[in-house]
Amino acid sequence: MTAMREDIWRDLYEKRDDLIRAIEAAHASPPRDFTEGDRREWQEIEHALDYTPQKWADQQRSS
Repeated sequence: MTAMREDIWRDLYEKRDDLIRAIEAAHASPPRDFTEGDRREWQEIEHALDYTPQKWADQQRSS
C-alpha cells in the first residue's frame, strides 16, 4: 500500500513539473489558440495539482 502511495505522489509531482515547464515555455513563445486537446490536458493537470493527501484519504475511505 505504501509503495502505491509513493507511486501516486511521484506521478503527481511529475505532472506538476510538466505544468511548470509548460508555463515557462508559454511565456517564451508567441500566443496561440488553445485546442480542445489542450483544454483537456490542462484540466488533467489542474486536477493533479489539486489532489491533496487529504483528498486521497477521503477517496480511499469512500471507496
